Amino acid sequence: MRGPIRVTDMMYLESNERHWRLLTNGYIEQLETSALIIRSEFSTVRIHLIITQIFPPENQGKRISCQTLSDNEAAIINGINRISEFVYNFFEKEKWILVGHIKGEIIKPIIIAHYPIINLTVYTVNLATSSQKLTSQNLDNSFQPFFSLN
Repeated sequence: MRGPIRVTDMMYLESNERHWRLLTNGYIEQLETSALIIRSEFSTVRIHLIITQIFPPENQGKRISCQTLSDNEAAIINGINRISEFVYNFFEKEKWILVGHIKGEIIKPIIIAHYPIINLTVYTVNLATSSQKLTSQNLDNSFQPFFSLN
């Protein structure tokens, strides 16, 4: 089964932090893995990935600031901003970022964010630079159907 995937959506990576540390610690130059993307109730695809860069949580050093625009009172807006900042920073402090491409006939660059606190993985495909072709790969190998999650 072939077909498009959404530009940005959730996925289920078939690798974990133990595998990612091999790349971040320099033991391997790239990580070959796969992921499941549920396109609909009846359609799940497995994509094959080549991950070339991984940014673990401890190397990101970021802090998110929120600004809410609303007609509410200033005290309410400030409270919403503080709550939003707390929640976003809570999730962001453990976030992993993986960068690579979808393996196949056409190279599709991909960025993946994994939030271990809530076991959520989200990807986005960069369509603007996805026109390079791999002659050694077959599109059939890139999008294999996966009908059982066991």
